[in-house]
Amino acid sequence: VITEIAPAHLEGLGDLEGVVAAKAEIFDGVVPGGVAFLRHGVYGFERFAARATGPLSTFGWGAGDFAVTDCQRVILGRDSRDRGACAEYGYHFTINGSENFLLPVPGRHNVLNAAAAVAVARDLGVSWEVIRSQLATCRLPPLRLSVTEENGFVFVDDTYNANPVSMEAAICEWESLKGQDGADSRVAVLGDMLEMGPDSRRVHAEIGKRVSRVGARLLVTVGSESSWIGEACRTEGGMAETVHFGSAGEVLPFLTRRLKPGDHVLFKGSRRIGLDASVKALREWARGQPSNGY
Repeated sequence: VITEIAPAHLEGLGDLEGVVAAKAEIFDGVVPGGVAFLRHGVYGFERFAARATGPLSTFGWGAGDFAVTDCQRVILGRDSRDRGACAEYGYHFTINGSENFLLPVPGRHNVLNAAAAVAVARDLGVSWEVIRSQLATCRLPPLRLSVTEENGFVFVDDTYNANPVSMEAAICEWESLKGQDGADSRVAVLGDMLEMGPDSRRVHAEIGKRVSRVGARLLVTVGSESSWIGEACRTEGGMAETVHFGSAGEVLPFLTRRLKPGDHVLFKGSRRIGLDASVKALREWARGQPSNGY
């Protein structure tokens, strides 16, 4: 199954063509006649299709054998199973205009992942009814768009890893959360996207421009290359304040002085930057704050 081609690990793979070549190696292990599942329109689609030795099944936004023809975000209430969980939400979506599903996880991009799962399940003979019931129980693993609330502070933890495509997806999700103070409720803590090779400055600057269009009161960057995010954001004039730290350990003492109840704080960066520990510590801090009536 090929879901996405993104500029990741460019330090070793060179460019998107190198990413395609490396990902196409998956077909070397497919048994004769094995099915290849491709997202319609993915970069390198024709080359992947040419490597397939058996049937080809496609999925995508409004196109492919398993086309997502409708997708609506829905609020599902509160998830009472996890301490600190805020309003639970997900997506209703339709395949081929007729089969309807609920995916109870954040991130519109995850609907495409679900469409891939639907395609595979149908190839294996799973009924629509079973697919529908199982998707409705889906949960994301830790550190992947985990949206939690602690005493009025909302944390978006997407610290599993980072590349330009996943960074954009996380920013879109963070942007869609409506704090009571709008942009004044948004804070972003963004770490380096590692292994970007010679393109590192450019791709970090692009993220900075993207954040500037969101509108927020504070951008914190962590690492070394992420300083280009803050630089581009300041140049675009879209952020009230930007601050840079060399390590994740400096984030907690700073944010405990600057955050306020109602803030929506996004954490995103490559795993080696260590922002996952910052989120955990900040959630612990938030739990100990006086009740704010949220």
